Amino acid sequence: SVPVRMVWYLSEAFGIAAAGLRNFQSGLGKSQGQEQEEGDFEVVTREMACDLIRKDYEQSYFVTGTFMTTGIYKSDCEFADPFVSFKGLKRFKQNVSNLGAFMKKSTLKIASWDEKEDSLKVGWRFRCVLALPWRPAISASGSTEYFFDDESGKICKHVESWNISPADGVRQLFKPSK
Repeated sequence: SVPVRMVWYLSEAFGIAAAGLRNFQSGLGKSQGQEQEEGDFEVVTREMACDLIRKDYEQSYFVTGTFMTTGIYKSDCEFADPFVSFKGLKRFKQNVSNLGAFMKKSTLKIASWDEKEDSLKVGWRFRCVLALPWRPAISASGSTEYFFDDESGKICKHVESWNISPADGVRQLFKPSK
């Protein structure tokens, strides 16, 4: 729906502004997220990609915004979730890093792992408390499906599905935790 998409774009803009303020105050001038040191691979084997994805989950990469192995993604990878779809690894990394800075007491658990011929589907559960004055608790379960490029072996599409509607996700943002 249009209102839910507007909230997503506003939260993205808020995250960018907050990251800019944090960077200005700390003098870093860069994102708070960290990348793995593996670098940019020309070709990625399926075994390597799956191993690095599992390690990224152990670091809670998409909840905390830290330690994402970007070298296994194509730079023009498509990222989709129930809110929005866009292309570009740089934008995804920025969004995850910006959001991760607001997450406190976060947990991310792998619930299932299903390797297919051209994809990997990882089921997950997560919970966090956002560092906002009313401390909203966000929780969901869902899955992320990673699709691999035939030539490079890199992830060319990253699709998230959640067990809650986007509207319910937005409602969680405004409900104080107990």
